[in-house]
Amino acid sequence: MSAVPFAYDTPSPWDEDPSDLYRAHVGVVMRYLEAEVGHDLGEELTVQTFVEAWARRHTFEPEATAFDAWLLDVAAHVLQRHLRRRHRLARRARVAGGRPVSVAQASAWLTWRRGTDPGR
Repeated sequence: MSAVPFAYDTPSPWDEDPSDLYRAHVGVVMRYLEAEVGHDLGEELTVQTFVEAWARRHTFEPEATAFDAWLLDVAAHVLQRHLRRRHRLARRARVAGGRPVSVAQASAWLTWRRGTDPGR
């Protein structure tokens, strides 16, 4: 009769060196995000994904899902949050007469208005 592994017997990717973990999985996350938002923003959101994944590492269950799938789920949440924030910025920064402005214009206007970078 073979022993059934317990959850604590299942190795976690977080047992690895974080830089090795990043190098091993950055390509999957970067390709997904770049396909959605382009290279520059994709790079920024990839970094945010790994920061958030580190903060949420306690929620990863190795016996329930593959690490890449869990990491892409974190990336999808980071992307959704970014898109909602940009949509709110564009909606808030409308010019007189009700014409919508672009996200870049809204971001620039709010940066000037607040004296800060609204994307951070």
